[in-house]
Amino acid sequence: MIKRYQHPLICLAVFVVLVILLNKFAISPVRNTFYFISAPLEKAFGGVGDSLAKFFSSFFYSQTLVETNRQLNRENFFLKYKLTELFRLEEENQDLREALGLGLSKGFDLGLVEVISKETGQDIILVNQGLQQGIEEGMPVITVERVLVGRVEESLASFAKVALISSPENSFDIEIEGKQMVGLAKGEGDFRVSLDKVAKEAPLEEGDIVLTSNLSGKFPRGLLVGEVKSIRKSDAEIFQQGEIAPYFVKGGFNRLLIIKDFAQDN
Repeated sequence: MIKRYQHPLICLAVFVVLVILLNKFAISPVRNTFYFISAPLEKAFGGVGDSLAKFFSSFFYSQTLVETNRQLNRENFFLKYKLTELFRLEEENQDLREALGLGLSKGFDLGLVEVISKETGQDIILVNQGLQQGIEEGMPVITVERVLVGRVEESLASFAKVALISSPENSFDIEIEGKQMVGLAKGEGDFRVSLDKVAKEAPLEEGDIVLTSNLSGKFPRGLLVGEVKSIRKSDAEIFQQGEIAPYFVKGGFNRLLIIKDFAQDN
């Protein structure tokens, strides 16, 4: 294997010596003839050298670009994460500002929570705060617009389950806006809320706005529940019954407010 490469190396060495000697001692015509013959060889060798140089240069440059691109991608992802955090905090601050603007902070100790999920087949949602954040069973849950959503059913260390007002576990006193009428709202499941215990002679109408009453102490007075969707009257019954279209279904929400404490005269 070594002998195989000896002849080309010897030829190359002889060629280099001749170039040196001709450059120093040969007369112009001889040098000119030699250059004419050797030019293609020099060009070939020079081309190979340039190609090799370009190859290694391109290789190392490509490697540098790859690493730079990776670093830029990492920085880009980090910036996107920070930007998302800023947007989320801004949305939370906006919700709190709206709550303050609507006067919700008056008489209320509020906690802002995020909805994580809804339990399949049940009118129950999971939120991202619990006992460690002062969330306790029975606390009312509302939207920024004072729409009643439900009550805390169970509070764990860092999470809480909220039973929506449409959950069968929920029943509470209500009143009709602008009318001297009271009644009872009861969850029926599947986002449905029934209306009962309204006096038979009361002028109840479809479209009437239903608000919370604080007779039972479960919720502050005046929270928005929904609208009367349908009315049923029967000679055999002493009360009117019907169905309420709850407002919380229409709104859609990612963040909610939990009322940690409230004054009974709200």
